[in-house]
Amino acid sequence: MAAHSFPLLRLPPKNLASVLRQVEIIEQIGLSLLSNKTKEYIRKFCDFKGFELSVWLHPYAVELELFKNGEGATHCSFRDGRACEHNEYPDGFTFDASQFFDMKSCLKHLLYILNPSKIAFLFYIQSNEVSDESQFQMTVDCLKGVKILKFSAKCIPQMNHIVRLVNAFPQTNRLSLVKNSNQPFQLSTLRQILHRKIQKLNLVIDITLNELLLNNSATSDFYSERLRGKDINLFLKHWAAGLKPELEYISFQISAVNFVESTILAGIPH
Repeated sequence: MAAHSFPLLRLPPKNLASVLRQVEIIEQIGLSLLSNKTKEYIRKFCDFKGFELSVWLHPYAVELELFKNGEGATHCSFRDGRACEHNEYPDGFTFDASQFFDMKSCLKHLLYILNPSKIAFLFYIQSNEVSDESQFQMTVDCLKGVKILKFSAKCIPQMNHIVRLVNAFPQTNRLSLVKNSNQPFQLSTLRQILHRKIQKLNLVIDITLNELLLNNSATSDFYSERLRGKDINLFLKHWAAGLKPELEYISFQISAVNFVESTILAGIPH
């Protein structure tokens, strides 16, 4: 018995658009992978504007997630030459895409059809001892001109590398940096971005009082074993006296040895 087929791409544009908009996102993305023609149709006829997009960039993989109102996640990834797509159920597919894509071209393809004006969350993970220039260049090339609302970087062995990334996305208003505890860190380089007016800053880095005083964010969370109780006490006194008027909220997590409540609150009405 002969298999039945439907000449989808021969439909008039209006009818084709109506059909493509009725299928699930996972199927829209799958169709976009078939040819340049279907890629253009999906970009032209399908509307992804109501979705939030999150992107994870690993040294070995690219991952994207689409949400709408916090629900209905669609997950796409490219890892070791294999493309994977699934939804929350999870329905989906995996195939060998090594002949058609590498990490960069896969990311560019997905961003092209989704055509986002902003990315809700960009998570940059660097696990090598030395920062990967190709990973950095892929990030800048693919996301150029896209507003990044929240940028998080983990295991960055060289601080000048993260400064370049932060400077590449000047509209970012939430920044989170987590240091690899096994590597030395250049605090002097970190100071190059602390002066930026960022809505929310989260640092899991052993900063000192000098870096704390340079912070210009409205909301700050610091995790540092180098901060002492008397450092926090001095900062709080300056803040109470009018220093850092832009600062609305701050929290500290320090080592148990340095956490002496009487020292931190000495001379501060509470």
